[in-house]
Amino acid sequence: MDDKEKFDENLIEKVKAMSKEEMEKFFLSMPREKGAEYKEIYVAVMILEDIYYVLTDLPIEAFKSEFVKKIKEVGGNPADRLKDYILLEIRKFYELAFHEKRYILPQLPEYWDRIKSIRDKRIAHPDKENNFKLNEDVEKLYRAIDEIGFDRIFIDFKKYAKECLDIACDY
Repeated sequence: MDDKEKFDENLIEKVKAMSKEEMEKFFLSMPREKGAEYKEIYVAVMILEDIYYVLTDLPIEAFKSEFVKKIKEVGGNPADRLKDYILLEIRKFYELAFHEKRYILPQLPEYWDRIKSIRDKRIAHPDKENNFKLNEDVEKLYRAIDEIGFDRIFIDFKKYAKECLDIACDY
């Protein structure tokens, strides 16, 4: 854990001692930090990553859904569905950085434009009209990500986000 990921232990102890109401009042009365929107998206991605690995490591008997157990039985990973949401958050971070006017941020990865429209097409958000007639139509959406490589996207994001946080946030 680097210095940016460390928490102020005194603050943690202070918060632990508060009631729920005191804690809410305390956090709501704090001013927004510089670059808070970048931190919020970054934290969301890191939480989703942890959930992904926790779910991946769970034994089959830990799952309640019979459907999910069947996925696990045949060698699937139920946590893979979270990759869509991780990508959506990464896309949101890149979109924010692309439109940034307050700070001079590093250049976005060259493939970012290939993932920026995922929100409108991926099954994770069916509120947009999708005209999938064949399973192949859905698979094409995933091929674009596979060509880049999810691991590469994720590693690039962590590096890029930390550079942006250095520039945009007060620690």
